[in-house]
Amino acid sequence: MTAGEQARKRWVLPVLLLAALFFLRGALYRDLWFDEALTVLNFMLPLPDAWAVYRSYFIPNNQILYTIFLQNWHHLAPDWLPVELFWRLGSVGLALLTVSVLFLTFRKRLGSWLWGGVLAFYVASVPLAIYGTAVRGYMLSSLALALALAAGQSLCCRL
Repeated sequence: MTAGEQARKRWVLPVLLLAALFFLRGALYRDLWFDEALTVLNFMLPLPDAWAVYRSYFIPNNQILYTIFLQNWHHLAPDWLPVELFWRLGSVGLALLTVSVLFLTFRKRLGSWLWGGVLAFYVASVPLAIYGTAVRGYMLSSLALALALAAGQSLCCRL
């Protein structure tokens, strides 16, 4: 591998993540949606621990594991940052992990850093802008799916 190829290889993932943040910037400051507020006010804030979250869910479309994640994430919030923005940053972190896993999976499958990045960005761009900033479990579910895809890809390559 030439020095130029190595330099390009090192910059693909950071450029992909910066592009994702560029698409997310407007959505980070929107008001909470009804479902987001419901998750926070009915399940995340008033309940003391993970078991209480698990026992108290009466709405089947809410994500229990994400609410437990959010409960713990909330305790890390700094005083200088609006708490709603901090909650969204947890989803952004999960979204960026998802894009990273997709990138590495596609790169391995296609054998190309460039095409791996293009394909991961294409898959993630629109859903990421909408759901990657939601205070809901969409990105935790997407990350689990991306990890399953990566595991399947790895297993298939070994057979």
